[in-house]
Order: sequence, then structure tokens, then C-alpha cells
Amino acid sequence: NIYNTHLGKIIRTEIIDLPGTYSLNPKSIDEQVAYDVLCKKDNPDYPDTTIIVADSSNLKRTLFLVSQVIDLKIPCVLALNMIDLLEDAGMQVDTDKLSAHLGIPVVSISAREKKGMEKIRQVISEKVFPPVKKFLETDISFTDQTQENIERYRKITAVLNECVSEKKEIPAEIFTKKLDRFLTHKFWGFAIFLAVLFVIFQSIFFLAAFPMDWIETLFIKVSLWGAENLPKGELSDLF
Repeated sequence: NIYNTHLGKIIRTEIIDLPGTYSLNPKSIDEQVAYDVLCKKDNPDYPDTTIIVADSSNLKRTLFLVSQVIDLKIPCVLALNMIDLLEDAGMQVDTDKLSAHLGIPVVSISAREKKGMEKIRQVISEKVFPPVKKFLETDISFTDQTQENIERYRKITAVLNECVSEKKEIPAEIFTKKLDRFLTHKFWGFAIFLAVLFVIFQSIFFLAAFPMDWIETLFIKVSLWGAENLPKGELSDLF
């Protein structure tokens, strides 16, 4: 249930989670499911609105699917997820400019930190109209799928060049990146690797001495107790 502030009432919605895919050119069973739902209007699960959740750190690949959905004139919303990771890397996306280029609503979210969730609810509670224009020009004819894919990626690259830019103030380098650079160093990386192995082996032999002594003492005591208390016979010898 989603509350629509403009209408002043609660709208009941049904959410269908389709298998993840990067294009509407199905090559697996999972991708075929997404293709059947989105491309066949007679499908019982054909949606009124499609929310495409994109990895902000890998926009070019996700926008390929977005461009295909736009060309099908399917009402859709682009949710830029993990936008915080993109910003940590010193990049920023102009969502308004990207929305203008694509002709669909674009919302920045962070599912991990639950940011932008209310904006998504508000967008889908209202009527989302089909894209006003195609992503690829209608007068372009393609002789094969490869040529069309190349043209899509060419235009996607041009769009991203206009909408994605470096932040004026680049944040301090992430600690994990500093650590990775040090641990994967051509010289120190191997030295650290060997040191870690040495510590592991030494720890195993050093720490193993304690339980080994405890187990040995326990077995000696049990053997002595058995020899003194159990009756003579093959069963006692076996024990």
C-alpha cells in the first residue's frame, strides 16, 4: 500500500520482482522470463510501470536495458542504486539531465542506507507515462543485432559523458583502497602473504600443542582407570 499525497488516498500496488537481466535479448531461462513479461502485452504479469534498478557504479551496462525498455514505450522509472558508492569514488550523476535525455523519471537511491525510498514510492504512486521519445532514432535501420548494440552503446556513452562528472571536491581515498594498494604491491604484497602463511603455520603448531597434551593426558587416565576397574577379558582389552 502506497499513500499518494496528490490524491490524498492509499493506492494498492502489486510488486513483481523479475530475474536480473542486462538486456531484452534473452540468452538464458531467467532472461527469457523477463523478456516474456516486458515484451508481451498479453502476459498476465505485464506491468503498468517498470522500475529498473541500476548499479550506479556500472551505469553503461544497465542503461543498455533501459534504452531497450524505452524503445518499447513501456512506462518506466530508473532507480540509481548505490549512489553513495559512486559519490565515494568522487563521481556524481546529474539525475535531472539524465532524466531529460532518457525521457523517464530518474531517482537516486541507496537501498543499503534506505535513502530515496520515499521518493520511489511517490513516483510509482502517480501515473508514470510511456517515454515521450525513442532512445534510438526511428529512421535508423539495422542489418543485425550487433550493429544495433553498437549504436546503443555509442549513444549511451554520449549520454553518460554529459550526465556523469567528477565532483569538485574529491573525498579522501577510501581506507580499503589504500589497504588494497599496499597488500597487492609487487614486492610488499608477496612479503605480507608469506608472513601471513608463516604466522598461520606457527599458530597451528603452537596452539595445537595444548589440546594434544590434554587429549594425551585424558587417554592415559582413561586407560589406567580401565586397567584397574574393568574385569579381565577381550572386551576390556579392546576398550
